[in-house]
Amino acid sequence: MEYTNIVIGAVAALAAAAELSKRGGRSKLSEPEKARIVELVRAGRVGEARELSESLGQERLNLEGANLSEANLSGADLTEADLTGANLDRAYLIEADLNGSNLYQANLTGTDLSRVILSAADLTEANLTGANLSGAGLTGADLAGANLSGANLSGASLYRANLSKANLAGANLSGANLPEATLSEADLAGADLRWVSMSEADLTGADLTGANLYRASMSGADLSEANLAEAYLSGANLSGADLPEANLTGADLSEADLADADLTGADLTGAEFVQDAIGINLGHDRVFKGTPEGYRIQRSRLSGRDYGLVRTGD
Repeated sequence: MEYTNIVIGAVAALAAAAELSKRGGRSKLSEPEKARIVELVRAGRVGEARELSESLGQERLNLEGANLSEANLSGADLTEADLTGANLDRAYLIEADLNGSNLYQANLTGTDLSRVILSAADLTEANLTGANLSGAGLTGADLAGANLSGANLSGASLYRANLSKANLAGANLSGANLPEATLSEADLAGADLRWVSMSEADLTGADLTGANLYRASMSGADLSEANLAEAYLSGANLSGADLPEANLTGADLSEADLADADLTGADLTGAEFVQDAIGINLGHDRVFKGTPEGYRIQRSRLSGRDYGLVRTGD
């Protein structure tokens, strides 16, 4: 009888292990287990926390919904950690490694993430209001719908990052690298974008009202239907950029490079150009709106078809 019970117990254990393997780990932790993992992380014993999490059937360090407010996690290895919905407001994550981590809907308000690694991380709908992300590595990160208003992203690397519908109003992105990034319908009103690199970026429908884009590199960028009213684009590189139906009313484009840019349907009312307008092509059909200050529209003497800008009085 005793032997039979042992066999039955062993079979049950094997069945449970098989089910655990099939599900890829246990789906939920008990509250005491969660508390212990958080306690270890707060104490800087992240390696032990990861081992405990895995021993409890988790595929990765499970910090879902954890309260890590004001925790000092600078330099911590949190690669591929699950921080879904976690509270990290005012925490210190300086130079921490969060490569591939899940921070969906996490609260990172006022968090110091300077020089952090967040490559391929999921930050969709995360709250990063006022966060410090200066020098952060966000290559391929997903920040769709994230709130980054007032955040510091100066010098950050956001190559091919997804920032569609993100709130970046008043954010500091000076010197940041965003080539091929997606910023469609993003709110960048009043943002500091001086010296930013956004070549080939998708900014369709983005709000850049009053943004500072001094010397910004936006060659080949798609700014279709973008709002650039009152934006400061002095010295910006917009060569080959797509700006159909863009709102450039009152924008300062002095010394901007618009060679081969598509301004079909763009509203240039009150825009300022303080350079020779050679190379600024307004298309074949003259379906643009408004006229920049100090310029008139004239058909090209060479092609007889394309329209360009000529200084008033020339």
